[in-house]
Amino acid sequence: MNDVNLEFPVSDPHGLEGLEETHNLVQCKPFDDPSIAYSLILPKSWISEEDMGEQPGAVGQLARIGLFTEKIAPDAAVVQVSFTRMPFEVGLRDWLQYQAEKFNVRLTYCEDMRFACGTVVDAGGIAGAGEQSHVVRIAAFAENARIFHVMGMIRVDRYEEKKRDLAIATNSFSLLNPGGTEQLEQCHAIQGGDPAFQVGHPASWESRPVRETVPGKSGVDIVLPKDEQMAAYIRVKAISADSAGEQTTEQILQIAEEELQEAHVQASVPWKQDSDPVIKQILGVTETYITAGKLGEQEVELRVGIARREALTFVVQLISAPRAASVPLWLRSKRAYEIALATAAPLDNE
Repeated sequence: MNDVNLEFPVSDPHGLEGLEETHNLVQCKPFDDPSIAYSLILPKSWISEEDMGEQPGAVGQLARIGLFTEKIAPDAAVVQVSFTRMPFEVGLRDWLQYQAEKFNVRLTYCEDMRFACGTVVDAGGIAGAGEQSHVVRIAAFAENARIFHVMGMIRVDRYEEKKRDLAIATNSFSLLNPGGTEQLEQCHAIQGGDPAFQVGHPASWESRPVRETVPGKSGVDIVLPKDEQMAAYIRVKAISADSAGEQTTEQILQIAEEELQEAHVQASVPWKQDSDPVIKQILGVTETYITAGKLGEQEVELRVGIARREALTFVVQLISAPRAASVPLWLRSKRAYEIALATAAPLDNE
């Protein structure tokens, strides 16, 4: 294991030299459906499995739409293409990491990239143990309410020999009839009062202005409904330093805790810095915190993010199910929180 070079190249070290002599552009139209037709570049000697059999069609379940291999043998390199319908906004990196766990892949690399198909999350790691260890590379991207996966796999002792082929296959994947959007779900916008601001949220969530008025502060509530109850909750507050005065991080967290207590939510442990890489990359976000808590007897996850844009400070609070309780709900809740943090912005009062 230690002798294996676990690099996951994103460009051909040979500059595509001689590629036409060794590789083909393969085009596929699975189940005769043009909406999922795709192409990728594979070695000329590789073979494909034509009969995909019956595949799952439910939301969130991966359906295989391509299987390619260099040979029929236990140590062969394999590339598999899959997709799922996903009409709800989820974080692509979080989704890929969840799928890697389901495949028992221990990721050692995960980055946002730009490939032939568009913006992707590119990841790699190890599955299995001992002589059955395999290097796995996964590229995932979202398109028109669907998530596509290209996964390459090869036994560890042959990875160095085949890593170029796996990189070319995952990097070259592209839809033949792209839908034109990388969104999974439409985004709606709501405006807060005084100070005036706007924030976005996925269309499946509901929003309303906060009724309480405090000088220099305004807010909106964003709720994911479930029957007659609430599955997740986000509050976005805009604070004007000119009217409400400057607030320290300690004051913001104290007020957040008081508001949570009013909603019968109690933090179980102290707040800690939220090191999530996706949240850290959002422009204007200065501080993010996370903790665990309880709503009555129910375990919840709590997040607070602070963004400073122009003359306003935005505080975004999330109450959601923890990942261990419901991965699908956690995925949707965290993504809505990210969107709120990214889109909260002042409105011109003129």
